[in-house]
Amino acid sequence: MNYLGISSRSMLIAAMLLCCGRCVAAPPLMIRLRPVVETSERTVRLSDVAQLSLNGQNTRPQQLQQLQEADLAVIASGDALTLIDKSMIDVRLRLLGLQQHEYRLLGPEQIIVRIVEDSATQRRDPRFALLSNSSKVSPLGLSLAAYAETISDGFIEQAVQASLARQFNLAEEDVKAQLMRSFVDERMSQQKLPDNTRIEVVSPTDFPFGRTTLTVQFWEGGRLTDSRSAYFDIRRRQQVLVARKTLSRASVISQTDVTQETRFVDGRRDELQLADVSGQSPSRTIRPGEILTLSDFPVSQNQQISEQLIRARDAVRIVGHRKNLQFVVPAAEALQSGRMGQLIRVRNLHSNKTIVARVTGRGEVEVPLE
Repeated sequence: MNYLGISSRSMLIAAMLLCCGRCVAAPPLMIRLRPVVETSERTVRLSDVAQLSLNGQNTRPQQLQQLQEADLAVIASGDALTLIDKSMIDVRLRLLGLQQHEYRLLGPEQIIVRIVEDSATQRRDPRFALLSNSSKVSPLGLSLAAYAETISDGFIEQAVQASLARQFNLAEEDVKAQLMRSFVDERMSQQKLPDNTRIEVVSPTDFPFGRTTLTVQFWEGGRLTDSRSAYFDIRRRQQVLVARKTLSRASVISQTDVTQETRFVDGRRDELQLADVSGQSPSRTIRPGEILTLSDFPVSQNQQISEQLIRARDAVRIVGHRKNLQFVVPAAEALQSGRMGQLIRVRNLHSNKTIVARVTGRGEVEVPLE
């Protein structure tokens, strides 16, 4: 019996198993996002908003230098702050060549980045600063002096509106939050909050249209003092296309048939323009005052043959712009066919979310970012 051959093969197999074991055991890169960041630099880099470590350790290996220096956004001159979405950081990491299994992205869904002129105060997290000067403004956009007043349902609604506006980069007047059940009980109505108290809403992953439950938190400096759930009706002001008269299936839409209006809506609506529906016939009867949607106007077969740049189920890439930052989502699927300039629904295969985007070329759509 050839014991030497058996021994050699055994050592080879052991070496292969050891190598495989090392590959499997290789720890992912841990990226922990900070909720609020202060910086004196207008170019925001990954190292400004996150802590990078291997297997939970605080060491920063030399190969992480490129990731640390990766730019995420540029705060425009004159702006005091910007918001950076967790999803945008995820896309940026993919563009830098990281695979999904190679890292873990932890932390809040949105990061507040604020410019400070005095570099000596840099890295002082405003979420945990005791601000008592009434001229200062909290991250929610509410004067801290207001908290010395007696708390009310109206004040809670105002705080929620300001919080959602900040988180989704909207004007506060474009958000409406109405309590469906009273939040302030008799005990709370007789109390006044300390000057260093602020009210925050736990950030939802997407804008919470309609009737929904949100978590309202009370902070005193860096200490969470209370957290309660509240039931709201949330609406957002949006430009929509509205029928001026009854539109039947036999109607051919012209400029006099529809009008552009600004409304508070309780769900995401397609932002259609007259050019998107002019000359088309709806697939259902639309009553006066009703909002027109993409699903009301099927693309004709002739248009699909002669002008289609994208067909349903095609693989497409999504391009978006926010200030000086452009991001690309390379893995998306078209749910509708479309021609140049037409709005269609597409599914982001990373997040499995469906969005409305405009066709800008063959296999490419653009999503407008507010």
